[in-house]
Amino acid sequence: AHDILMAYIEGGGKCLIHIGEFKGLTGDNNFETLLRKKMTCTKVLPTMTWGTDASHVSIWEVSNKEPSSEGNGTNEEQNRLLLPCSTCHFKEARKRFRLDRSLVYCSKSCYNRGADEGKNRLRLRMIEFDSDDCFQYDNPQHFLNI
Repeated sequence: AHDILMAYIEGGGKCLIHIGEFKGLTGDNNFETLLRKKMTCTKVLPTMTWGTDASHVSIWEVSNKEPSSEGNGTNEEQNRLLLPCSTCHFKEARKRFRLDRSLVYCSKSCYNRGADEGKNRLRLRMIEFDSDDCFQYDNPQHFLNI
């Protein structure tokens, strides 16, 4: 995917529509790094999902600016987040909840703040859990590092 994207940009391509799951089942790190370096996300749209799928549609345009190496919280920097935290939406997610791939968190504190929403989403998917603290952020059986 990286080589195709590079050839597309070098050939004069200006816009890319990506359908899939970043940092997950449909991307790879080299492609996502190049995408973030050379293009700017202009729009993100939801897709119909099945099960715990976390796909979305994103529209990217070639950017002439190089991204800064440190996030400063501006809209420009937020556009470069491939997978924003489900709770704060301002930081890149570091962990993905294994039972619902669309729930991603940048920190344990964001997971704790968003726990009620996460539990409600599990209930909608008819996933039962036996207590309010049965999922631990640091347990690799519950959360995948991304």
